[in-house]
Amino acid sequence: MDVDIANALKTRTSCEFEIIVLPIARIWVEIQNGKVDMVGTGVQTPERVKHAYFYNLRYSTPYLISTRSMQKKIETMDQLMLDPDITLGIQRQFDHGSYFNHYLEQLREKKRLVEAADTETLLKMLVAKRFNLALVYPMSYRPIAKELQLDDSLLVYDVSPPRTGKYGGLALSRLSFSEIEAEKWGALILRMHKDGTVRKILSNYLPEQEAKKIAIP
Repeated sequence: MDVDIANALKTRTSCEFEIIVLPIARIWVEIQNGKVDMVGTGVQTPERVKHAYFYNLRYSTPYLISTRSMQKKIETMDQLMLDPDITLGIQRQFDHGSYFNHYLEQLREKKRLVEAADTETLLKMLVAKRFNLALVYPMSYRPIAKELQLDDSLLVYDVSPPRTGKYGGLALSRLSFSEIEAEKWGALILRMHKDGTVRKILSNYLPEQEAKKIAIP
């Protein structure tokens, strides 16, 4: 999605983009020191907003996923917490939101939480039965699951109460852009929402209903 957004921005601005892939923690270090100008879809936090301007592209809620071999049906996080045999995998450095963070801390204390370096590793560990469930964002895991040919072997559990997700959006380094310059990029993102570009890009990677759910009106 980030590459598609960059291409859409390139078409509208004639700017050239050098696209690089970095671990999440490294991205924000490079934003702070001015070596990265933009982040394709960054999640705003109180710390990050000190170093970047944010313009929302999507609203995303984490899902629990498992392989079809798991025999337990998960309906709530409280149910998960009460079953000592269930372990959960997450991606290191991801902010899963205040609702889930409360449960994750409890699982960490009970030694029932496993952390992976990235989404691909997380999915491979799930398939290898290193844990029973993984907590993931749809935009992060869907494309990789497709690449790994895991689409048909995964079950999805939506256990989030309404409005417990996170906005993700274009982040612009405060060292690289003035507030006035950043607002022009923000206005461009808004036009891409209004003309349907963002939702169309989301639909390339997600089922239509999910794309509709996380696209910002």
